[in-house]
Order: sequence, then C-alpha cells, then structure tokens
Amino acid sequence: MKKKWCWAALVLSIGVGTILWMSTMKSEERERVGSSETAQEVVLEGQAGEMKKIDLGSTMRPEDVAAEYQSIVKSIEAYAGEAMRSERDSFVELLLDEDYADCRISVDEVTTGTPFFYFTPDKETQNTAVHYPLYVGQELIGIMNMIYANEVWQCSVEGKTEQEQMLEKMQYGKQPIIFYVCGQGECGDVVMAEAKDQTWNYIEGQGEVATSDRQQQFQQYSYEEKVSYIAHNG
Repeated sequence: MKKKWCWAALVLSIGVGTILWMSTMKSEERERVGSSETAQEVVLEGQAGEMKKIDLGSTMRPEDVAAEYQSIVKSIEAYAGEAMRSERDSFVELLLDEDYADCRISVDEVTTGTPFFYFTPDKETQNTAVHYPLYVGQELIGIMNMIYANEVWQCSVEGKTEQEQMLEKMQYGKQPIIFYVCGQGECGDVVMAEAKDQTWNYIEGQGEVATSDRQQQFQQYSYEEKVSYIAHNG
C-alpha cells in the first residue's frame, strides 16, 4: 500500500471488524493544527456549575430543533473538518483494503456523512472524539474517528463493527440523532443515541454501570431539550 508519509500503525481487533489507529500528521501540519487551539476552546468549552433545566415545553418548533441540531454539526465541522479532509483519503484506502478488497470500490466513490460526537453531561469541557460516517452511494461502509490530543490529530477507521451496524439500524443521516454518555461501565463510556421518537443503546455497558447525578438529570430532558442543551454547551 502506498503511504504518503511515515506513520506508525496499531491494529486493534474489535467485534467482527478492525480499527486501525495512526498518527499521520507532518511536522508543519502539527504546527498548523496546534495554532487553532484557541478556536477549539471557543467551539468546545462547556459551562461550569450546575446543569440548569431548559424549560422549553412545547414551545420549540421542529424548525427550531433542526436549526439547533445544524449548529451542533457546524461546530463539529469547524473543529475537525479541515483535518478530516486532509486525512480522509488515506484512511478510506486503508478501509477498502482491509474490509472491501473484493468489492472494487475506489476512494473517489466514498463520501463522508454528517459528523457526530458523544456529549458528556458531567464534563465542563467537551474534549472528545469526532466520528464521520463513510458511504458508497446510500450504503454505509465504515466510520472515520478522530481525536485531537497532545497537539496532534489521531485518526482511525472502522468497517464492519457493531457501531457501524447500529448506525445502519437507526438510519443515521436520515434524521437528526444526538449521542450522549449516560454512564460508565467496566469497559468505558456507555453511550445512548436519541432521535425525536426513539432511543438506542449505541455503546452498551459491561458489568456494573455507574451514573452521575448530572448524567441522570440530562437523561430526564426531552429530546428537544437535549438538542438545545448540547447546542449551547457542546
């Protein structure tokens, strides 16, 4: 496989698929990403203190919810979009070689969908991973994952995994869906996905699950209240 730069890869087997983690930033790109740290704080810094109930009742119109949801998507794009576009083709190539070698899919045929992240109610700063669905036409084929740590974007790609199957099940991209952490299990965060009329266990907890007061309070919000809260605190 052709590599544009020198990188180190760690292949992790997860479920029925694989995730390939890599650090792919050139030194000048690291400087460029690091210089956007202030913008990152503006986009992702949450508010300290107790969670305040958003008493919207039935006053929030569907178009208002759609606008709040789009503001979340735009914030994610502003945070990670440039880095995603610079890395996407390399990781799409890895995905096609690993999981779709017999399908004769070209990198140019793959498109990215609406990005999402896992909102954490009990964190004042949302320093979190960003996830981009990958499609060929209308078919979901994988997820590109990105996290900014130590002034470097760390990227991964996953194909045939449980999370990819869950996105297909909930028809992600055809309706506004939010993701949030509702507790911590033995293997990490427990994540819920929620649309207007349905909720899914996106990442289920293993063993005993601990839930904080703020996580419990957030779960009591309506879908509209959750969308608005994430839009203003994400």
